[in-house]
Amino acid sequence: MDYTTSTDLWKALEKLYSTHSKSRMNATRAHIQTNRKGKSIMEEDLKQMKSWVDVLAIVRNPYLEPQLVANMLFGLDREYMHIAILIESRDNITWQELHELLLNYDSKLDHVDAFGGMNKVTRTFSANYAANRRGNNNPNNKGRS
Repeated sequence: MDYTTSTDLWKALEKLYSTHSKSRMNATRAHIQTNRKGKSIMEEDLKQMKSWVDVLAIVRNPYLEPQLVANMLFGLDREYMHIAILIESRDNITWQELHELLLNYDSKLDHVDAFGGMNKVTRTFSANYAANRRGNNNPNNKGRS
């Protein structure tokens, strides 16, 4: 190390850690922008997004709430498209409102699954079956009608 004063050493450390900090902030922003619902539980997904936003706020690089809401809606899977479209049509929805709406919708899906006798696998199978049945009306289709 060729630092003759503590000031030189301090500046070198600042530069080293600021580079690391910037790359970590960029990675955190990328996580927020590319997060997808997948098989995770909605509440856990919302908590993860909020924790990433909190990390950015701590380092004084806040993530704007409208962007966060848009990224969360964009990352939802097919099962949430109905509610996502309705939410997108609203003006100026807050993170808290989004949080409440998504958890409420998730709860209703669980209720339908528990009492309606149709779970996610069954709904997917039924949708695929219906789509394939529509394809059977095609005269070029070689399958049974």
